[in-house]
Amino acid sequence: LPSLNEEDRLILKMRFDNDLSISMITEVIGQKRGYVEKRINQILAGFKEVILSSGININDAMEVIKHIEARG
Repeated sequence: LPSLNEEDRLILKMRFDNDLSISMITEVIGQKRGYVEKRINQILAGFKEVILSSGININDAMEVIKHIEARG
């Protein structure tokens, strides 16, 4: 997967592990809403690119993610 810097890992952890809103994340990291939204979109686009370029079908990847989330 793409190499993530510390801030990117923190943003993803807060958004997806801790289920924080974009507004809460902006307060924690001291950035504007547009910045946080853009970073999340860029990171997820990078993940998608890696998945697709490795030959994994995006629908299969989504099924795996849903399975992992259901085990939560």
